[in-house]
Amino acid sequence: MRTMLTLSLIVFLAFSVSAQQWQTLTKENGKLPSNVIMNIFFDDDGSVWYCTMDTGLVHASNGEFQFFNSNTDDDFTADHVNAIVKSSAGVYWVATEYEGLFRYQNGVWTQYTSQNTGLTLRFLRNLTLEDGGPSNGGAIWIGTWMNGAFRFDGTHWQQFTVDNGTLTGSSVFDIEIETNPDPNVNEKTIWFATSNGLDKFDGTHWENVPVNGDTTLWINAITLQDGGTLYANGKMYIGTETGEFMEYDGSTWDSYAISDPWNPNTSVTDIAIDPTGVKWFATDEQGLGMYDGTQLLLYYKNNSGIAGNNVIDLALRPQSDSIQVWCAVYDLDSNRYAGISIYSVPVTGIEASHSLVHQFTLYPNYPNPFNPTTHIRYRLPNRQHVLLQVFDVEGRLVQTLVNGVQPAGEHDMLFNGAGLSSGTYYYRLKTASGIRTGNMTLLK
Repeated sequence: MRTMLTLSLIVFLAFSVSAQQWQTLTKENGKLPSNVIMNIFFDDDGSVWYCTMDTGLVHASNGEFQFFNSNTDDDFTADHVNAIVKSSAGVYWVATEYEGLFRYQNGVWTQYTSQNTGLTLRFLRNLTLEDGGPSNGGAIWIGTWMNGAFRFDGTHWQQFTVDNGTLTGSSVFDIEIETNPDPNVNEKTIWFATSNGLDKFDGTHWENVPVNGDTTLWINAITLQDGGTLYANGKMYIGTETGEFMEYDGSTWDSYAISDPWNPNTSVTDIAIDPTGVKWFATDEQGLGMYDGTQLLLYYKNNSGIAGNNVIDLALRPQSDSIQVWCAVYDLDSNRYAGISIYSVPVTGIEASHSLVHQFTLYPNYPNPFNPTTHIRYRLPNRQHVLLQVFDVEGRLVQTLVNGVQPAGEHDMLFNGAGLSSGTYYYRLKTASGIRTGNMTLLK
C-alpha cells in the first residue's frame, strides 16, 4: 500500500451565512432538557435520542421527553452517556462514562460493568455494530478512553490494548467496519482511530497503517464513502487531533489542514457524509466544516448562526427538500455548553449557495513545494483593499506581498523565498470578502 501526500491546503472561508438557515435547541428555549449533549442519534421511527453528560439518556418523540438516568424508576443508572446505537433487531446499546455498557430491548435494561464482566468497562466513548450486532449473530465494538477497544458477541468478551500487542493507541475514538460486498465472501476489516495511529484488523492480523508515512498520528474520526477502499472504489476520510481533514483513495492521501498559526489547537473530531456526497466535519476551534470535493468551508460564530465554535458531535438528518446538519456545541467565548445548532441546507440549493463563495477564491500556490519562487493566485469579485502576507510556522510575519486596493479579477503574485530556510510557510489573504489561508513548502 503506497501512501503519499498529494495536496496540503488550508482554506478558511469567512463568508456570511444567513441566520435564517440556522436554528438552536437549548434548555433555555424549552427544546432540550440539557445543553450538555455528547451524542445525537436519529431513530428510524423519527424520534431522537440525546446522550448527555448530566441528564443521562433522553428520548424525544412528538415533543415529549422520556428520561433514563440515576433518578428514574428503571434499571438504567448512568447520568453521563456518550453514545447510542440501534441494531436492525431493535436492540439499543448505550455507552456510558462510568456505569459500563447497557443493552435495551422491549423495556428491559441489561447492564455490563467491571463487576460482572471482570473487564474495565469505564470511559466508553463510541459504539459500532458488526454484522448487525450480537442479536443478529454479529458483535458490538466499543472504543474507550485509555482502555483500548472491546468486542462483545453477546456471550464472549474480547479486549484489545497496547499491552496485548494489538492496538497502537490506548484510546480509541472511532471504529469503522469495511465489508466485502460479494455475498459469497465473508471478508471484513475493522478500522480503529487511536491516540497513536490508524490500526486495522481483519479478524486475524493487526496492522498499523501509515498516514502520509506517519504511524503515530492521533486520529479522532474515520468515515468510509462508497464502500471504502479495500473492497470497493470508495474513499476513506479521517480527522486528526493536529487539525487535518484527510482523504484517502487507497493509494494516496490528500490533507487539508484546518489548524494554522492563529488557531494551532484546532482538531477535527467527527465526520459525516450526506446523501449528496458532501462531507461535513466537526472541529473544536473552527466550528462546522464542509467539503464538497472542490472546496472546503468553515461555519463558525463570526460568519454563521452556529452557537459555538467547538462542535462536540454532528449528525445528519435528510429531509424531503433539505439536509439538516445537527451540531452539539460548546461555546468557547462564554465557556459553556450551548445545546444544539441546526444548519438546514436546501438540497437543490447547495451548489447555488456555494457559488457565492466562488466569487472570492484563493488558489493553491504553484509550484508547491518550491525553490525559491512560487506563484500565489487569487480572484476578487470586485475592486477592494487586499492584504496578502506570508508567515512562518510560528506565526511570525515573513513578508507583505500586497497591501492596497486592487481591481476585480484574477491576480498572480510572485513570492521569492531565496533568503529563507526550508520549511512550511503560510500565506494569508485578507479582503472585504473574507479571509483565506494556504500553506506552502520551501525545499532547498
